[in-house]
This record gives sequence, C-alpha cells and structure tokens, in this order.
Amino acid sequence: MTNQRKPSREMEKPSLPLALAPLVITIALVALQVFYYEDASPHVPLMIGVLVTAGFG
Repeated sequence: MTNQRKPSREMEKPSLPLALAPLVITIALVALQVFYYEDASPHVPLMIGVLVTAGFG
C-alpha cells in the first residue's frame, strides 16, 4: 500500500456568489458596452474583469 499524505494546509473554497462575481461583473460590463455604447469591442470590460478577478483573488 502507498502512504498518501494529506496536504498540511488545505485551501478553502470560495462561496458561490464570490466565485461568480467576476464573471457576472464582466458580462454586465460587456452588455453595457454593447447595448448602451453600441461598441462590440470587449477589450475594456475584459480588462476590468481581469482587475476585478485579481482583486477577489
């Protein structure tokens, strides 16, 4: 038999709303840009989404 060690420090999983927040914020920003500003380039909302994700991480 192999002796499997458990990691000494397990990472906690985020709650579902916290895990989905960056995705929801990015989708909302892309929708705002497409429907309000009539611009289909997703670069600005995606960069904001990356920054939001980094802030949550």
